[in-house]
Amino acid sequence: MYQYNPDIMVLLDGKPEAQYNTQDYYATMSNVIKELFSKKGTDSKAQLDAAAKTVQEKFFDTIKVE
Repeated sequence: MYQYNPDIMVLLDGKPEAQYNTQDYYATMSNVIKELFSKKGTDSKAQLDAAAKTVQEKFFDTIKVE
């Protein structure tokens, strides 16, 4: 197995993926990124705010913790 140099490992800031609806989040963010790169003058803050609201309301707010 390949061993990474320990000096590099201290530079990594790994975060675990979300436990719920990760692929839905990725799909939503992909659409935002595509729009930002394909349409000149796109308001990135508005796009990101709308995406965050959609993901929160459609996916995260529906999670039922038992």
